[in-house]
Amino acid sequence: MAFFYFVIMLLIISFEIIRRKKFKFDPLSFFNGYFIIYYILPAIINNTPFLNHKNRYYSFVGNVEASIYGLLVVTTSYLMVVSGFYFTLKLKSKWKNIRVTLKNEEKFVKLIASLFLILSLGSLLAYTSIFGGLFEVISNANSIRDQSYEGLNEENSSNAFVKRFIIAANYSTFLLAGYVVGIKRTNKTIKIIFIISLVSSIFWFLIHAGRGALILFIITLIFGSLRAKVNTDYRINLKQSELTKKVIFTVIIGFIIINYARPFFMSLSMLKYGLSAVYNAFIDYSSSGRYSITGMEDVIRVFSNNTEYKYISTEVAINVVNSGIHQMSFFGDFAGAFISVIPSSFLWFSKPSSIEYFNTIYIMGGHYTQIPPGGIAYGYYSLSILGVIIFSFITGMLGGKIEKFFNYTLSEVKFMSYIYVSTIFVWLDLFFSGEPRHFIQREFVYLFFFMMIYYGLKKVGEPNTVKS
Repeated sequence: MAFFYFVIMLLIISFEIIRRKKFKFDPLSFFNGYFIIYYILPAIINNTPFLNHKNRYYSFVGNVEASIYGLLVVTTSYLMVVSGFYFTLKLKSKWKNIRVTLKNEEKFVKLIASLFLILSLGSLLAYTSIFGGLFEVISNANSIRDQSYEGLNEENSSNAFVKRFIIAANYSTFLLAGYVVGIKRTNKTIKIIFIISLVSSIFWFLIHAGRGALILFIITLIFGSLRAKVNTDYRINLKQSELTKKVIFTVIIGFIIINYARPFFMSLSMLKYGLSAVYNAFIDYSSSGRYSITGMEDVIRVFSNNTEYKYISTEVAINVVNSGIHQMSFFGDFAGAFISVIPSSFLWFSKPSSIEYFNTIYIMGGHYTQIPPGGIAYGYYSLSILGVIIFSFITGMLGGKIEKFFNYTLSEVKFMSYIYVSTIFVWLDLFFSGEPRHFIQREFVYLFFFMMIYYGLKKVGEPNTVKS
């Protein structure tokens, strides 16, 4: 089966190279990369005998061999996403030939950025005060994230609700970065707000202690700058070699963060003893156990252990649904997702179990950790193969919608380049998490931010220049 997945990977890469795009990359470009990373390569690694790889959940499920039906499900999902994407692009657009022109562009940017920066700083102050200050939170960020900090169950507490708003600084940073890099005519006020937003974003990553968010932030800055560079001056033709270098650089940085960010966050617990203690702890953590890399075998292990859970979840979902162990949920998780944002202390009933909970049970036999199913498994849990088709096609349509909207705004609204890339990753999160609850919890601040931008353009822009 590894051979067939390898062929699919080559076809996806070839398709990405030859297909026509307005720019060097679009939402489907990122989807293709994600799909290869989270589904195709793990399937190849887990089904290539000479690699002798044991998956992360081997002690629970053993070797998860790819099935022919699983291959068909994965292929169907990909084709449905592509079909939905191009189906939307070919629809007659209400945005066609529409240009957005802001009357008070600079004031608009400063207003939105300032509002979200204030929201972030206010949340940061409120959250850190709960634990006794910023220093205490950063020192214990890893244990707080693992819910081992003095018995704290942050998942269902009001603390988690406050914490989610700190990420607002990221969106302020992206908005201002598009203005600073894309337009290059900024006043001192905008630069000051940008610097404060960037520093607040750094605090967010130290407090959150998560690798994925940090990787996405860096990728957004890298590819947002490429989009801003061309968007500002259409005489600039981004060379394929330049894009390739950025992709390679991103892959290397991503791998470094995946393997070494967790030891770094763990070592911050020694912060009270000084920076030398933090450094020594980091060296100890990163050079031992699963973080130690001595050869290509370890590189494959690190990569697969951090990506294979979606492939494994897909095969497991097929087995438990087809055998009748799991009763299809008919996409009911989206209703529970909105409830999950509300702190449990404000509710008079228990929150329903998420699809992630059941997926973890099916794989590990207990809820010892959290294993998001990914979009394909989520579709299958919801409505078998029909659920995969529906969820994948709708995902593709949303991706096409994103591309069309930004195609007709980026030409005039220069500061949207970073927002464009950030929006793509929010879209990818919807599919590749396969967990509506986590998607809403992670992205509801962004969704609020995007709505303000969208309706702000309608309000501040020239009359009738933006249509929904």
